[in-house]
Amino acid sequence: MSTMLPSMNQAASDLVTHQLYGANLYQNVASQFENSGLHGFSHWFRYAAKHERKMAHKTAKHFNRRGGRVLVGAIPAAPPEYSSPLDAFTAAHGHELAKTEKLKSLLQQSEREGDPQTGLYLEHLLGKQAKRENHARRYAEHLRLAGSDMGAILALNEKAHGRH
Repeated sequence: MSTMLPSMNQAASDLVTHQLYGANLYQNVASQFENSGLHGFSHWFRYAAKHERKMAHKTAKHFNRRGGRVLVGAIPAAPPEYSSPLDAFTAAHGHELAKTEKLKSLLQQSEREGDPQTGLYLEHLLGKQAKRENHARRYAEHLRLAGSDMGAILALNEKAHGRH
């Protein structure tokens, strides 16, 4: 088994830490929406939290098997709540955009270091990531258009119950 370069190992550790922060962020938002009766939004964020944890574990496993040693860094505290569904989905979209950038950077690094297996793994993650990013962006856009129209917000809440 090859030993991963320290810079690659650090970037992988940073990605996993970011994914775990996302899990905490999404769990906090899910709890907020559950308590406020927006069960569809709660469902969406609860599923997203589960997905982030799962991907963090898979990512760590991949890099550990490639000769690295993923170490989770300090995970910043996620905000306990947001002022509106729009603010929550805007934050989710920002998190997803930052994760996309981390994945792209890590992919470029794997190419420079001649690690095609990691490159394939990261390309696979980026394909899935595009979907996650798009979902968060669309909900933020739709909520922005809904403004303060509670009927439109509730319709989006119902739609979110079946979307991941």
